Amino acid sequence: MTGRCPTGSVGFVAISHCVGRVDPAQGCRRGQISMAVLANSLQFITTFVFGIFIGALVAEGALLVPFWKSLTAEEFHKLHPSFGPRLYRFYAPLTISATVASLANLTISIYLSSARVVFSSITAACAIAMILIYFYYFQNANAQFAKGSLNEKELSELLASWEKWHWSRVSVGIIGFGCLVKGGFVNG
Repeated sequence: MTGRCPTGSVGFVAISHCVGRVDPAQGCRRGQISMAVLANSLQFITTFVFGIFIGALVAEGALLVPFWKSLTAEEFHKLHPSFGPRLYRFYAPLTISATVASLANLTISIYLSSARVVFSSITAACAIAMILIYFYYFQNANAQFAKGSLNEKELSELLASWEKWHWSRVSVGIIGFGCLVKGGFVNG
């Protein structure tokens, strides 16, 4: 079932699967949504959400981490009860949204036997890896920050380690985002 849906395929993919079974020679009937439209819309939404997620992580690493490293342990521990929960409330839904969107994008790519499957698979794997990295390292490190009992040396060492893990995680995300963008330019 390949070809072009008469309702028009938006974006980069031309796949004639329509919601509801229709004779492919007829294409989509009026009022039916082309699966290509859904696939392209999901590709766009996933790229948008994943891009915001990675951009926010880059900003955190480039702007916030140097600021945190410039603080004394006392200043850091005074500020952390305020910014720690705010950052969590910002990044948790963004992380989940980017991961769910990438998994949905992979699912529709598999369903349509799309050439995007390879790129969608890599993106989904990167999104899952980023969550696993959070639970492997960041959950414990952030809990140590929250205790507020680190001295100057301990804080400095933990921030240095946190920064290395953060940029490793960002690198995984950039690979996933690159595959997502590349996948947007692959036809059917």
